Amino acid sequence: MQTVWLVDLLAGEVIRVDQASFRASGRPIRVSGSIDQIVAGGDSLWILDRQAGAVTVIDATTGAIRGPVRVGDSPTDMAFGLGSVWIGDRDGSLFRVDPSTLEVKRLPVGAEVIGIAVDEDAGSLWVYVGGSVAPTAG
Repeated sequence: MQTVWLVDLLAGEVIRVDQASFRASGRPIRVSGSIDQIVAGGDSLWILDRQAGAVTVIDATTGAIRGPVRVGDSPTDMAFGLGSVWIGDRDGSLFRVDPSTLEVKRLPVGAEVIGIAVDEDAGSLWVYVGGSVAPTAG
C-alpha cells in the first residue's frame, strides 16, 4: 500500500495520512526552509527548497531528516528515478544526488533546465531545456 502525504506550507510540515481514516497518522514532520516541491523515491521523501537551492530528505518510515544538501543557485524541477534524485537549475546544470550518501554531482547541460522526467522502464532521463524548442519566423 502506498502512503499519502500532505504538506502544510504555512507550518512547514509534512504529514502522513492514514488511508483508511483519512486522518493524520503520527506526528507532523517539521522541515526547515520552504517546501517548494516534494517527490517520493524509495523509502524517502525529497523536499526542494528553491530559495536556498537545497534538498532535504525525510525517511518515510522513521521520520528522520537528512540534509539539507546544496543543489545549485536556482533549482527549477526535481525527479526521482534510476537510483538517484535529479534536480535541474536555471543556470544550465543538472544535479544528481545519490540517495545513500547524499553526494551531489553537477552535470552541465548548457541551457536552463525547465523540467525533468524519468522513464524507469526505458532507463531514460528526460530533460526539457530552455531554448531547445523555439518558434520559427514565419
